[in-house]
Amino acid sequence: MEIKDYTSKLKEFLQCKNDIPPEIVSSFDFSYKVKKSWFMNVICYVEFGINEGFLKGRIAEEYNKLLEYLNSTKFSCRLTIKEDIEKADMLLSEAVSNLEEKIK
Repeated sequence: MEIKDYTSKLKEFLQCKNDIPPEIVSSFDFSYKVKKSWFMNVICYVEFGINEGFLKGRIAEEYNKLLEYLNSTKFSCRLTIKEDIEKADMLLSEAVSNLEEKIK
């Protein structure tokens, strides 16, 4: 995967909805960040970027902090909260900003 395509994919994740609807979101609706699958995709894609050398340093540290946070809060066993989304968004935003600097 080229760095431009990779950056575009991370931007797609940022464009998903931040809303936390009162009803359960369908497993076929990929437009919400509240879904556990959105978080798994973020984790997998950021890890891919680290492994490919696209992302380094502070981004890798923030990635590890997010993983630690999600694990320490028993994320997989509870409902998603606004703070979860904000932390993942922060990581994605920093990663995209970092990548866009490299593309220039």
